[in-house]
Parts: sequence; C-alpha cells; structure tokens
Amino acid sequence: MGPETIDEHEEMHFGSSDSDLEQERQMAAAMSKLNMVPEYRMRLLTGLKQYYKEKYNQGVLQAKAYKVLNFVCDEALSAEQEPMSLWARCAREISGGVLGRLEVKAHYRLKTAQNSARGGVRGAGCASAAAGAALALPTYLLSWHLNHRTMMSLEVAVELWVSLTDSLQTQWLEYSGAAGDAVLAEVSQAAEAAWHFVVDRRIEVPETFQAIQTFRATVTLLSQARTFVEEMTSGGMIDERTAKRLGHVVDRRTHVVCKRGPQWRAQSVNEILGNLPWLRDCSPRLIEWIRTNSTIRMHKRGETIWGADDAVGAPRDPPGIFVVINGVVRAEMQTGNTTVSVYLGSGGIAGLATTVLGGPASGVGLREVVAEGHAFGKGPLVLNVPKAVIDAVRHLSRSELLVTFQMLELQMLRTCANFVLELLRLQVMSQLGAYIRGAMQEVVVRGDCGHGVSPLASRQRIRALLLEGADDDESGVDWIRELLAAPPREAYELLECGEDALAAREDLAPGGEVVWHEAMFKAIGAATAEVYAVLRSAVKASVALVLQPGEVMYQRSTMVLIQGSLSDLGETVSADLGAKRAPSSASDGDDADPSRNAASGPRVLPSQAVQQAHPIISGNDIHVAPSVMVWTPDYFGEAAKQEAVLIRAGPDGATLMVYGTDASSFMRRLESDREAVEADLDALARESSSIRVEPSAAVQL
Repeated sequence: MGPETIDEHEEMHFGSSDSDLEQERQMAAAMSKLNMVPEYRMRLLTGLKQYYKEKYNQGVLQAKAYKVLNFVCDEALSAEQEPMSLWARCAREISGGVLGRLEVKAHYRLKTAQNSARGGVRGAGCASAAAGAALALPTYLLSWHLNHRTMMSLEVAVELWVSLTDSLQTQWLEYSGAAGDAVLAEVSQAAEAAWHFVVDRRIEVPETFQAIQTFRATVTLLSQARTFVEEMTSGGMIDERTAKRLGHVVDRRTHVVCKRGPQWRAQSVNEILGNLPWLRDCSPRLIEWIRTNSTIRMHKRGETIWGADDAVGAPRDPPGIFVVINGVVRAEMQTGNTTVSVYLGSGGIAGLATTVLGGPASGVGLREVVAEGHAFGKGPLVLNVPKAVIDAVRHLSRSELLVTFQMLELQMLRTCANFVLELLRLQVMSQLGAYIRGAMQEVVVRGDCGHGVSPLASRQRIRALLLEGADDDESGVDWIRELLAAPPREAYELLECGEDALAAREDLAPGGEVVWHEAMFKAIGAATAEVYAVLRSAVKASVALVLQPGEVMYQRSTMVLIQGSLSDLGETVSADLGAKRAPSSASDGDDADPSRNAASGPRVLPSQAVQQAHPIISGNDIHVAPSVMVWTPDYFGEAAKQEAVLIRAGPDGATLMVYGTDASSFMRRLESDREAVEADLDALARESSSIRVEPSAAVQL
C-alpha cells in the first residue's frame, strides 16, 4: 500500500475545535467554583462569628446561646471542604443527644409518680403525702433545667435564622457568582430548617417565642435610650451631670435585663387546665378532680392517639377531651367533604365538640388525633379526660342540680357553641347577607308598587338593615339614593345576583354605576361581618336550655342548637324573613316583573339566596345540630319584623344556647309562655282534626 494522502475535500483542523474550547471553559469554571466554595464558606462563617459576638456584647444574645453558635461556626470552619450543615450541627448541640432524651423521660416518670402520689393521698394517708413531697424537689429541679434548655434552643434557632436571612454576611453571596450561589443554597436550607423548628416551638409553647421577642425588644429599646442620651449630651441639650445620671439608670436597667434573660416558666398541669376556656372560672378543687380522674400519657412520634374508625372500619365512641400538656399534636377535622389538619400545642384542646355533641355530626367532627413531636425529640404529653367524666358532669349538673357542675357544663356548652359558630361562619355570613339583600328588595319593590312608603322611610329602613353604616363609605357615593332611583327591575335583579352581578351582569352596571354598586355591596358585607362578630362575642353571656323530647316553646331570641333537633309548628314567620317563593307560571318567562308578584302579598319578596340547604334564619321547618338560628330583631331592630316562632324538640330532645337574656328572666318568660303555648297547640290540634285525611296518607304519616 502506498502512503496515505489527504483528500482535497477533507478539511484539516489544527488545534482544538470550538466545542472542545467550550468544554474546556466549562471545566475551568467548574474547577474555579470548586476552589472558591470553601473560601466563601470560610468568609461567611468568619462573618457570622463576628455577628454573634456583636449581638452577645449588645446583650441580645445570651451566653449559652452564643457559645453554641460560636462552637458550630468553629466546627464548620474546621471542615470547610464539606457542606456547612449549620442547623444540623445546632440541632445536635441543643437536643442534648441521648442524655437529653433521658432527662425528658426521667421528668415524665417523676411527674407520673407525683400524680400517682397526689391521687393516693386520700386513701393511703401520710405515706402517699410524704412520697409526693419527696418527689417535689427533684421534679422541680429537672423541670427548671428543661425550661432553660427549651429557651436556649429556641433562642439559638431564632438567632441563626435571623443571621442567615437578614444579615450583611449573607447578602453579598447573592452577587458572588456560581460559587456564591452554591453557598447560598446551603444557607437557605439551614435557614428553612431553623424556621421550621421555630414554628414548631411556637405551636408547642407560644409563650417561649413571645418571651424571647420581648427580651430582644427590651434590650434594643434600652440600647436606643443610651444612644439618645449620648446624642442629647453631644448636642448640648443636657449637661454632663444629668447625662451621667440618666446613663447610669439605663445601664443598670440593661444589666438587670441581660442578666435575667428571657423569662419563661413551663406551666404545671393544673395551670394549663385552669387556662382552658371551659375551666377558666372553675375552682381549683374541681380542676384537681378532673385531673385525678383523667389519664396522662407520653405518646410516640407518629402514633395515632385516637381514630374515628377502628381496625374494621366501625365508628368508635367519642374519645373524651384531649388536652396537650407538652409537644405538638395534629388533629384531623372533617368539615363537609374536606379534612383539615389543625396543629395543637400546649393547652390545645381536641374532641370537646365531638364529646359534647355525643359523636361526630353529619359532615362535622374529629376524625383522628396524631402525635407529632416534642422539642427534645420525644413524643407529646397528652391528658385525656374520658367521656365517663363528661357524663358524670352532665349527671351531677342535670340530675343532682349541683351549682358547680352546672357552671362547668354551661362553660363547656358555650365553648362548643363558639366552635359551631366558627365552623358555620361562611354559611352564617352568606345567609345573613342574603337576608339583608332580600329585605332591601322588599324596600325597592314596595316603593315602586305604591304602598305609601316615602323615600325617607325607605332610606331609614335600609340604614337600619345596615346597622347605620350605609354612609360610611370612603368614596362618598350616596348609593342608597342611586338604588332607590334605579328602575325597580334592575335594582331587584342586582340584589338578587349579589356581588356576582358586577362581573356576570355587566349590562346592569355600565360605566360609573359600578362605583355605587361596589359601595352598596361593601356596606352589606360590613354589616354582615358586624352581625357575625356580635354573634361570636355574645356566646360568653348565653344561657343553656335543655328541652325534653317533644317539649314546645316560643323562640324570641337567637339560639345555637348544640344537641338534638328542633321543628317549627305553624306558619308564624313574617314576610320580612322570606317565606318561600311561589312558583311562577310558564307564561311569566324571564321578563316577569317581580313587583307584579309583590302586589298580591309581601311573602314572595326576599331573595332566593336565603333558601339554602341548611338555612340559619328562624322560620325553617327542621333544625338539626349543629345549627345557628338567628333572631333578626336582635340585630336589625325595627327593620326586621319577626313574630315569635313556636318550636318543638325532636325525639332526642334539644340542647340550646339562648342569647340576650339571663337564666332567671328566661325561666320567668318560659313560665309566662306556658299557657300561650298550650293554647296554640290546642288550636293546631283542632285545625288538624278539621282536615279530612285520606287513608293512604294517614298510613304514610
């Protein structure tokens, strides 16, 4: 074979190609990044050490927290080739490792033994009392030590998070190229983990975070006061003697505050129980009785404390009431077709409404209680008040008529009523807004049909419906005048559609009319929110009423149905509440004027939006717990003309929270209504007997 030659069509390349040069540049950049990352880590850690030292000198950072943060930075500096892992190192130091977990376990054992000794004082005499007294000192010392560790761990987490998110040491990383981005990713990961720890501790014990923030704010204010005194002195506004005296006062106060540090003490079990809403005004002896008859247990992380269904899917009995003593617990609450997770810390309650209601209501109730964790890696400490204790309270309150237990049951029912109002908040506000719009429709239609209603009277009626807040709009638009001057059909349909009309019915709101439409719906929303706020605040003064099965009474005030069911007797509701619409004929069509129906009677006036699946305005056929029955004259006064509603308890009776009265006056009113109730029932019976009923219909009944 001859020598190889280069074909004339082949291209000769000397050196590297463009792709090779690009690859070499990328490799050089990667090598440069690898070489710069350790240096950037060292710069950051050195800056953080100076930052923590400055905070310590200012008194904002305590000595133990400063030692932990300084040690973590030194440890990360000694391994600059590895990721910093600042939070992982801090968590290892503040948790205490195996020793910390043993301390928590020992504290739990001591508290359990002390509770057992306290419970046995009545039976075992002086021996149990002596044992409880002997355990008091070691329990107190260990509790004091764990309190300081909890405060120190939270202080470390807060200071680390602040330094990694809002300090100059981390801001320059954003402008340091690829190597800075790599270090910034490590910083962001550590900051996110530290903030997650802070949030968990805020849920577990909110007072610790508040104590640290109060301490930091106090030190900052004292430092600013010292600076202010120096500026006043340098400006010649005060003499040196006065400045020295003021500076001495500020320095002495700063020394005392920094020496004491953040002040917080873990509450005892009795103190936590005494701060619960339904035990807040109870005597210490009653709280001790509940604690003695309850169980306290430390659960493992991830353990299911209670579930609504057992292993085979059958529903379980109500669990009683769970009170979180330490740690975090997750409660799964069912609301309609959705499940909401609620995280509970120290003093959190789960299962109260389910227990008081006698079990999960339709679409409402507690589904599961799960242990989440504790500050030192252990599970939460939970106290369970069994259902037998609640049944005993109910028996002693209703059968034995003991005043102490009657007050306790009343507080439990009020707390449960507050829960029902929060649970049905959207439904209550929606239907209150629909009621206001329906009453405004009546004003518009009556003014157009010649009922002798003057514009001034119509305006006053609308203002009364909006709780005198109709003219409070900042835009200064007199929307009431615009509403009364608008064509009745357009005004009626605008109120019928509600706020959706602004988007869906643009033909009703062309140009500048949108302004007064928005002002009107804003006023309606403000009135609705105000009524709901009054409903929530009035729960604490409500009265509990227990009706036996079939018992009848008049409703003349707002009620919250906690247990059982109620049904209305007779047609006792006025037109202002919105009786159901009469079905329109096919010939009416979409263009039928609503004022044509209004001329024949006022019962068809209010909005269709009032007629929902679970109406809350009184005058409906059946109410099933939990339910809110709003008595409109309580909030709208003369603008809501509502007659007394005759109601009867269902087959299981009914438990109600009655608003706007006290127990003695309410009982007197019930006594005075008894004769009227019997007369109305006799009239209803005579009316029913005069109606001829077909046999088939009687069988269906």
